[in-house]
Amino acid sequence: MKLKSWMRRTAAAALVCSSFALAADAPATSTATEAEKAKALKGKKVAFIPIAMGFDLTEGWAAVMRHDAKKYGFSLTIKDPNWSTDQQLQAMSAVMAEKPDIIIAHNTNLQLLAKSLQKAEKAGIPVVQLNMPSAYKTDAYIGVDWVDLGRQTGERVVEECSKKKGKSGKVAVIQGMITDAASVFQLQGFNEALAKHPGEVEVVTNQPAEWDASKAKNVSETIVQQYKDLCGVFGMWDVMMKGAGETIKAASAGRPEPIKVFTSGGGTTLDCNGIKSGIYHTVWVYNVPKQARAIMDATEAILMSKSKPGSKHETQFTQLVELNKTSMTEGSCWDLETLKKQMASAN
Repeated sequence: MKLKSWMRRTAAAALVCSSFALAADAPATSTATEAEKAKALKGKKVAFIPIAMGFDLTEGWAAVMRHDAKKYGFSLTIKDPNWSTDQQLQAMSAVMAEKPDIIIAHNTNLQLLAKSLQKAEKAGIPVVQLNMPSAYKTDAYIGVDWVDLGRQTGERVVEECSKKKGKSGKVAVIQGMITDAASVFQLQGFNEALAKHPGEVEVVTNQPAEWDASKAKNVSETIVQQYKDLCGVFGMWDVMMKGAGETIKAASAGRPEPIKVFTSGGGTTLDCNGIKSGIYHTVWVYNVPKQARAIMDATEAILMSKSKPGSKHETQFTQLVELNKTSMTEGSCWDLETLKKQMASAN
């Protein structure tokens, strides 16, 4: 019953994803002057509800949000659920009670905040969804096209590990949470890519690590012991895969070819250093500072518009850049502390 339930959720999620992928129109950005923006945005209340604070993605987004809040005179409230689904629901309720002018939501999974987001719109509060969409579509989604990311990864895995090219064809998947957008949609795209090359690649195991680096490391230790001819590992987040990548690299010693780790992330120095050291083979980067700028442009445009919350459902997908030892340059990655300092001193 659990497997059937998971399959139903996955199928439903795939339909949600398809609707996002077809709606790749960019949210409107304001053409107002800086003085006009400051006048229109002063005193507005913006609420940000992430999955958690304390890691590169959310801290990078927040640095740009704080910069704009100071520059234009709007208040910014950040509620940190610290990875707890219960606390994220409570944070959403608390924020709605404060009646902000807009909510920026980073969804833990596809269903958790769906009803709350709908309530927010009915209460006249527009919502921008950030990087992890909900099953309920709101005014805007700014973030990764996870199906496309999974598809690109699958294509690269086929190229690097195909039996037709003399490789073992064996790959493992380490995903995040099985009910969140990033995992469900990446897996959809990945499987679509592999289906175009039947018999070339075999997924020997697919295990969730719940975005937890320790769990991913434990999973990787088991995988490399069980599959001595493993060609590659598709791990769905760079932060989660750091320790796992180190384990996989160590296990590659003495093998004819190293096991290749394919992952993605926000483009911090973790990615460039990981590629240089051989922990990661390929990283698909969604540049967080640029993504944050798109988030704030859309948020500010919505705040300045007179559209009824929920009357538009716009999508802007973040550009993906494939990094490896060949494509990586000196400026390919960014540093969180440097970004914070730049944003703090930019006003």
